[in-house]
Amino acid sequence: MASDVEGQQAATESAARYWEAEARRYREVHDRSPDGMMIFRALRDANGAVYDFEWLYCNPSASNIVGRRAEELLGKRLLLEMPGNKEAGLFDIYVRVVETGEPHAHEFPYRYEGMDAWFRATSIKLGDGFYVAFSDLTVRKRAEEQAARLAAIILSSEHAIYSTSSSNIVETWNKGAERLYGYTSVEMVGESILSTVPEHYRPEQEQALQRMVARGGTESFQTVRLSKSGRPLQVSITLSPIRDVGGAIVGTAIIARDISEQVKLQERLMIADRMISVGTLAAGVAHGINNPLAAITVNLDLVLEDVRSIGGGSPSGRLKEMEKMASEARTAADRIRKIVRGLMTFSRTDEKRPAVVVDIKQVLELSIGMASNEIRQSARLVRDYGDTPLVFVDDSRLAQVFVNLLVNAAQAIGSDDAEANEIRLTTLTDETGRVVVEVHDTGKGISPSALGHLFTPFFTTKPFGLGPGLGLSICYNIVTEMSGEITARSRGERGATFSVALPASTRPPSDYSETPLDFTTWSSRDYLRE
Repeated sequence: MASDVEGQQAATESAARYWEAEARRYREVHDRSPDGMMIFRALRDANGAVYDFEWLYCNPSASNIVGRRAEELLGKRLLLEMPGNKEAGLFDIYVRVVETGEPHAHEFPYRYEGMDAWFRATSIKLGDGFYVAFSDLTVRKRAEEQAARLAAIILSSEHAIYSTSSSNIVETWNKGAERLYGYTSVEMVGESILSTVPEHYRPEQEQALQRMVARGGTESFQTVRLSKSGRPLQVSITLSPIRDVGGAIVGTAIIARDISEQVKLQERLMIADRMISVGTLAAGVAHGINNPLAAITVNLDLVLEDVRSIGGGSPSGRLKEMEKMASEARTAADRIRKIVRGLMTFSRTDEKRPAVVVDIKQVLELSIGMASNEIRQSARLVRDYGDTPLVFVDDSRLAQVFVNLLVNAAQAIGSDDAEANEIRLTTLTDETGRVVVEVHDTGKGISPSALGHLFTPFFTTKPFGLGPGLGLSICYNIVTEMSGEITARSRGERGATFSVALPASTRPPSDYSETPLDFTTWSSRDYLRE
């Protein structure tokens, strides 16, 4: 019996020496470690089941983590000092490590120095106990949270935010980019971003990237991009460099904002400002010309009366010649008066003026007068006027539409041979009773790919720098505001036709202040000589 007691005492002393040696060895290695290190010995009941663990070692880092001095913990029981280990399931993990010998690692949150922290614990069997090492993951976790928050902000942003590699391959594409461009993330990631850049804007894109790399910072500019449907987009672009761990630029982060409405507003303000200036000039011209012109007209009328009275029933050849000269001068004076009136009317196209009931031919003649110089250099003008009902319109704004269509027709033809080309103005009434004006030209026509985008803001078939692509979109807005319709069709190599259809008016004619023109006496050749 004595020998059994002595044997048990010897085993206990041997275990104590073992744990002292292990604790000393771990102290030498881990006292200076930034990671927390603790050693526990299993405490078993009479049946050999683990009911708690005794604290054998706690390095300074672990002491800081648990908020207790090592001297206070050594020799104490884990569950008595930190009962939360049981509730958190940690105790069961430690028991499993001791019983199976299999290591275990897990991450867990912990309140540390008044702040929420994250740790990774790795538990490994050691004798009839275990040691556990704690690594602080707080910095990494916070970085992950910030990255996740930033990713959520980017993904949900209304702006298009995406990134490309140094070879212009799309690497990320947020919901804002999907809404702006019409391409899904699946469609764009791995593809070239140049599919959204119009051909003649690609040099600008390359230059902006070069400036970004040279400066090593952001580069911002306004430009045009293409949607999936081919629709031009007026956008503001900001480029930012993406760097690798060595600081080298390996890609580009891009933010794109749709500024179409902003540009439209700016364009309207510019037009309004320009039209105010033109209106002021027109008023001065009218005042400076109309008064002497009235005297000229009156005097010419008197001269004509005198010539006719002198000649009696059979005037001489000389008197006939004088009468013809005076009549031509009187006609020229009338044309000057009409041109001045057209300038004043056209200068008020941005004003809110009341609509009037008018013959569409009067608006066309006003527009022809404004565009006559462009027409004269490019083609013969042919009037093919059919009978049409009156229309209820803002005549000055409608004149702006026809001036734009006439100038576009002239520019489509060019100025190589005016006699060989033709711009034909046709008026007719369609089957629904609408008044239709067609502008035909013998220019180069319109490509099928462009035909569907002609009335889209900023879309243009002209060379870069020759126009913002707003003219036809403004025409579209004016015509639709008048409950009308504007369409275009290409006749291939025989040119193009633009049609404007307007509802007929049921109102009585307005007092239009200008005696209607006698169109039957006008020829395109006579008018173009003006």
